Amino acid sequence: MRIQFIKQIPFWLFLGLIVSTGAHLPEDRMAPEERLLRNQLVGYAQQYVGLPYHYGGTCPETGFDCSGFVRFVLNDFGFDVTRTSRGQSQEGFPVTLQRVEPGDLLFFGRNGRVGHVGMVVRRDASGVYFVHSSRRGIVVDNLYGISYYSTRILWARDVISEQLIK
Repeated sequence: MRIQFIKQIPFWLFLGLIVSTGAHLPEDRMAPEERLLRNQLVGYAQQYVGLPYHYGGTCPETGFDCSGFVRFVLNDFGFDVTRTSRGQSQEGFPVTLQRVEPGDLLFFGRNGRVGHVGMVVRRDASGVYFVHSSRRGIVVDNLYGISYYSTRILWARDVISEQLIK
């Protein structure tokens, strides 16, 4: 009976239900164009590895802070996000760490208060790798390889799919 009900839902409404709940389609169902875009975006972000950290920084000439870096990279690909990590943490769709994709954002902090953001580069059997601007400059780290980050992860968000749908 339940299956018959689902079959009666128009596909566009079913997709809307998935999107509104923040659920992701299975990995192999991501459109090839979106996968390519996400891989290009994180490849672009990784070109900045080695640049210095700069509190409040928003450009490559002077250095970046975490949210300035994320915003800079996303803006260069036509995606609009707010300036602060706290603001960015409320944008897009929630996604579990087991389902993050390249370009999704990871948020870190304590007691539910966001204080840091990074961008997923890849997820595989060895961990979740993310690029971010830290006191060490722009680096790529494994979420599960550094206890500082693995103990402070709060949640992940997908800001790319939301804006592609609009």
